[in-house]
Amino acid sequence: MRSAGGSRRFGLRGPTIAAPERPILAVTDRAILVQEPSMQSPDAMRPPAPTDDALGLEQEIAYLAKRHRISPAIVREIIRRSGATERGAIEREIAKGKARR
Repeated sequence: MRSAGGSRRFGLRGPTIAAPERPILAVTDRAILVQEPSMQSPDAMRPPAPTDDALGLEQEIAYLAKRHRISPAIVREIIRRSGATERGAIEREIAKGKARR
């Protein structure tokens, strides 16, 4: 027979505790510190919007990955290691990598 709260499968006992309405900052031996709603700004919680450069770079990465039949992650790694963002330089690095295989 199951108890009102918890789960036998995971060995949890006691009542189920609901999630707090406000994020918990820290738990000490004497108190639980809770972040006040005024401390949270909506802008801080929202991820930054991608710029035109970032969108263009992602399109370039997708194009090169499809053209050379490699993963977009590999293209990103080549860009990161070489530091180049020009298509020709990246394609030369891809060709070097394929020649090593």
